[in-house]
Amino acid sequence: MQGFWLRLPMHWLRDVRASSWTPCSHKRDWKPSEGQNGYIMITANGGVNQQRVAICNAVVVARLLNATLVLPRFMFSSVWRDTSQFGDIYQEGFFISYLKSDIRVVRELPMELQSLDLEAIGSMVTDTDIMKEAKPSFYLNYILPILYLNRVVHFVGFGNRLASDPIPHQLQSKWKGQKLREAKKSRYLALHLRFEIDMVAHSLCEFGGGEEENRELEAYREIHFPALVELKKMKRFLSPTELRSEGLCPLMPEETVLILADLGFNRWTHIYLAGAYIYGGSSRLEALTTLFPNLVTKEKLLSSAEIEPFLNFSSQILDETIYLRDG
Repeated sequence: MQGFWLRLPMHWLRDVRASSWTPCSHKRDWKPSEGQNGYIMITANGGVNQQRVAICNAVVVARLLNATLVLPRFMFSSVWRDTSQFGDIYQEGFFISYLKSDIRVVRELPMELQSLDLEAIGSMVTDTDIMKEAKPSFYLNYILPILYLNRVVHFVGFGNRLASDPIPHQLQSKWKGQKLREAKKSRYLALHLRFEIDMVAHSLCEFGGGEEENRELEAYREIHFPALVELKKMKRFLSPTELRSEGLCPLMPEETVLILADLGFNRWTHIYLAGAYIYGGSSRLEALTTLFPNLVTKEKLLSSAEIEPFLNFSSQILDETIYLRDG
């Protein structure tokens, strides 16, 4: 591990701090938001982790805009093929009561707003309408006026659409510094490669599969990312080689192996591989499974009978982020 840090460029070692982050969620020294400016709806996309991030961001935006949050919904993903909704995974009552010191949460829109055609009146806001990592000022300048006008805004997708910094002090999440120690002897590791076909296709990178891979990923983009396909026709993107040189491509499993080894995880480390089907299947995982033989997936941990009720409900099973704590 020490050698790993010594090989990093100096700009990686500088102490660059966020502008104003301090632990604060245990000090709730503000009054609960009454949510008087309208209602925020969210239909989050992605896997369980992306959905969780979208929900957290929606809570922050509701507080920022003094709006009432309607219980989130989840968009069906052709990758996860999971029809689970918020109440299938989380406890709705606990969610509402826990956040009552921060924002107002309701189970559904008031009756008089349920018949509105949100897209027709301009209250449907998709990811194409919001830049990635948008700052709070964007929501105050562009979303709040819609809320005033129509009393409701519906965010669809909402993936990474709120910047982590700067965030007003009152809206910061609780942060506990966790020290990453050198991995000694055998350790347990939960690993999410993020190498599913949607991530691979959207990256516009190449992964060594030649023309067959290019045709397959382009066909996938035409079905699942038509806006990206059209944008490629009008705008020059970085080439796959340039994307990789800039560090903008998802790590291939064989690259992940090198990082794990350099971090000090030995071959006897027990690894749980989270996530959906890895692009390229078992052959793509060969380097990982060869060097880390104690790697398992949910399919290996459960019998066919145990996993059968969850075949189309992966969000309800094991793919939660697992945090390793000292001691």
